[in-house]
Amino acid sequence: MASLVIGLSSSIAWISIGGSLEILGLIFHDYLQRTFPAQSAGKVALILLDDSTVKELLNQTGESYPYQRVLFADVIESAKLLGAKAVGLDVIFSEQSARGQEDDEDFAKAIENAGFPVVVVSERSSSGPFEILRRSKNISWGHTHTKPSVDGVFRNLEMDGETFSSKLATGPHSGWIHFGPPDGIPKVPLWNVTQARFKPDLKRELSEKLQNKIWIVGYSARGLFDIKPNPINANASGAELSANLVAEVLSGGSGVKISTTKIYLALCLSLFLIWQLLLFVFNPNQPTSLLVLSIGLSLVGPFACCAGAWVFCDQWLDPLAIVCGLALGTGFHFAYKVRRDWADRRKFARAIHHSMSPQMLKLIENGDVEVRRYGERREIVVMFADLSGFTTMSEQLTPEMLVNLMNDYLDHAVELVINDMGYVDKFIGDAIMALWGAPVKIDGGPNAEADAALKTALGFADVTDACKKRWKQKYGLDLSVATRVGIHLGEAVVGNLGSHDRFNYTALGDTVNLASRLEGVGKYYHQYITVSGEVIARASSELAARFFLVDEVAVKGKENATKIYSTKGGHFESDLMAYRSGFEAYQRKEWQEAINYFKKAELAGIGPAKVLLERCESLKLGSDTKRFDNGIWRLDEK
Repeated sequence: MASLVIGLSSSIAWISIGGSLEILGLIFHDYLQRTFPAQSAGKVALILLDDSTVKELLNQTGESYPYQRVLFADVIESAKLLGAKAVGLDVIFSEQSARGQEDDEDFAKAIENAGFPVVVVSERSSSGPFEILRRSKNISWGHTHTKPSVDGVFRNLEMDGETFSSKLATGPHSGWIHFGPPDGIPKVPLWNVTQARFKPDLKRELSEKLQNKIWIVGYSARGLFDIKPNPINANASGAELSANLVAEVLSGGSGVKISTTKIYLALCLSLFLIWQLLLFVFNPNQPTSLLVLSIGLSLVGPFACCAGAWVFCDQWLDPLAIVCGLALGTGFHFAYKVRRDWADRRKFARAIHHSMSPQMLKLIENGDVEVRRYGERREIVVMFADLSGFTTMSEQLTPEMLVNLMNDYLDHAVELVINDMGYVDKFIGDAIMALWGAPVKIDGGPNAEADAALKTALGFADVTDACKKRWKQKYGLDLSVATRVGIHLGEAVVGNLGSHDRFNYTALGDTVNLASRLEGVGKYYHQYITVSGEVIARASSELAARFFLVDEVAVKGKENATKIYSTKGGHFESDLMAYRSGFEAYQRKEWQEAINYFKKAELAGIGPAKVLLERCESLKLGSDTKRFDNGIWRLDEK
């Protein structure tokens, strides 16, 4: 809400201040004029007293400014000859002619005999042209008073029935002129027009170009002080303003409407709502993504709306007034969100900095990964690692010694997890809960998390062996301990659990429960690593080949079966083949064949073989048959 108030207030301030701020928006206005010009009906022509005409008049007649009325009488005669529809003289006849009254009478006579309307510019503040012209029957007067915009460019002429343009064309027009293309109105030197009466070839050429058009005559030569720059021509004459206005009205145009403050506020509010929708849809949590979205909408949105209003509605919107509002509003939101999220990420990073690798923490601090306080559903790998023999160990040692040894073990166990890009979720007594895939996913493809967890599981044997060796050398203790691991892959809800000030990033759900159960199942099967089939299916072929299928079970409290695997260790392939053959016979309910194979596997030291051997002997006698269902064994133990 604060960002919206700031944005709307900024837009109003921009519009109210105007002045030099308006200049920036007018640059885009002129770009639109050039890019999307008005459609011209080809009914107007410009007859210009240009530099070439000034030169010819000086060379041929010796005349210079102010020019005699007979020159413009010749223009009227030529217009009649070339079939002009009307003539507008954007020339103020305020000086006395060198030929005196005779010149005015010849000019007035030419106007009366023209056969088409003639309009002459008059100054509101002056006494007007000479009386003899005022008495002419075929003449009308109109003013061309206008003011440039703040940048000195002329964009508008009044159209109120008393103006020069409204005498030449009638129609509803308000707002600014919608200019046509630069070459949309033909421009002909005044000298050429006057010579058409004497040159047949020139007459034919000009007839094709000027016939049935409204002629607007004006000055464009340098030094004649009628330069009025417009959006499509920085060196345009004042007559071009009138010509474009008349051409627009004759083509059915009604002018470029100037937007009101209400329109600006409505558009600004609409873009804010669109921005909020985009935030909801894309949810950009990284500062860079949020900044790109904010800047993108703040810049592209207003300019796109401005261009759309111009093309479809002939409406002028200053895009920078809206840019100002959106940029300040979204900028405030960006600064507030980044500051808040950065503080949250720093707080979260401080809370877990002992549980993850520095590289992963850096990703969290930089906002390259999202960590949601209230949780999200994500596929992860969960591992529980319990120190087997801990109870016996705790009974043999003093509390101080027990803490020293446990800290030593946990230091190296945590280091193992972190080095394999895992996250240490929590300690449960002597057990460790670790995650892969949260808070940060590992780069490296679909096998990355499963492979990293399996490498960690295989590395625990080295950790406990090294600990036992150190404890014996340092304390003279010969302890029988090992790490028992359970690993499962699946969807879980991960996020910060706890109060605002005291929380723990953890995982919840059946995936976590099953991983914990698998760690306990390992004790039942006399194995130290128990891995679900989901992990093996996701692991790379190289690591999956180091494990063998132990059993298919439904743990206590679960209906769905889970295939469990364990490490091949140093067993020979022939012994593992005996176990595999025994398991296949077991699932076919061929109990004696399975017993024979499992005996061989047990003699080879394969721990689960003893369990399945005893199970087959029991099933052969008809016991525990309710726990065996289509090759799936239901465990009663946790």
